[in-house]
Amino acid sequence: FAFSLETATTVGYGLPGSSNAFFEGCPELQIVIYMQMLYSLLFNAFLFAFFFARLSRSENRGFQVIFGDKAVIRRGDDGRWTMSVRIYDCDPRHPLVEAHVRFYAVQHDAWGNDVSFDRMRTSSPDDDYGAVLFSSLPGIASHHIDAFSPILPPFLRGGENGKVQGPDFIKSHGLELREADSATGNRDGLQCLSCGETYATSENLRRHVAYCRIIEKADNIPKAQGVTRHLDIDMEAIGGKRTRGHSSDLGTSLSDRAKHEEFAKHFMDNGIEVLVVFEAIDPLMSGTFQALQSYTINDIVFGADFANCLKASSRQAFEVDLSKFHDVVELGS
Repeated sequence: FAFSLETATTVGYGLPGSSNAFFEGCPELQIVIYMQMLYSLLFNAFLFAFFFARLSRSENRGFQVIFGDKAVIRRGDDGRWTMSVRIYDCDPRHPLVEAHVRFYAVQHDAWGNDVSFDRMRTSSPDDDYGAVLFSSLPGIASHHIDAFSPILPPFLRGGENGKVQGPDFIKSHGLELREADSATGNRDGLQCLSCGETYATSENLRRHVAYCRIIEKADNIPKAQGVTRHLDIDMEAIGGKRTRGHSSDLGTSLSDRAKHEEFAKHFMDNGIEVLVVFEAIDPLMSGTFQALQSYTINDIVFGADFANCLKASSRQAFEVDLSKFHDVVELGS
């Protein structure tokens, strides 16, 4: 024991005079040296861990991630309403690891007494696959404003002219659902307002309602209080030409400009603020960091798209024009 102790602590084996080199006659001294060695090892380990933890902090890496000054809400060619933001990592020489993005809708009243915090599903990049984003090039993250979106205005939910609005999407029961999952056949999300049958696509639901309407008309089914017949369902709102299977464009004949005004009114009345969280791992220090950006109604542009800021250079490489990164272009202009 004494020999290994002196070897570990680099204490010499030779002592002056006739003293024993291994302190065999003094076990107390062996214990003191042993405790001193443990203290020294623990102190060195703590000191190394402290400096490594301080040096490996990656919070400042988040300052190199930039967001567009404006978010965009627009209706695409497929009839879907989406909210999009632009994100870019200014240090592409060291690509981030597992970069992903999340959206949250924060709603509060004017006095801040009632605050709700709801997650917004991302369609691009798909959050079913982690919403992974290649941030070394300017990328766009989008949220589909569908029937389950917390920022969907009321005018896109209700019916018109006393008709029962359809299709009726099943209740989320606290889960974070998306219309796209039903449209692609991942689950049956469209529910018939009359009989409760569920279907994956609006086309199947439309065929079901059309068939049941023929039967009810032939059987002369009367109206009853509190009961919805298939004859009472608005067929134009189920897979019609103007809806294209997306409930977020149902039940309204307003122009796009009027819809933009309704969106703005909904944001202001409910104090909605969209919080975008970008999270990644720094490849140099292996530390996780976050970058956050919030968008209020003053930061949202309707009916526009982001200006192109990426171009190919003569050196067979891509160049990012940061002077155009924050620019948006109105559609049709």
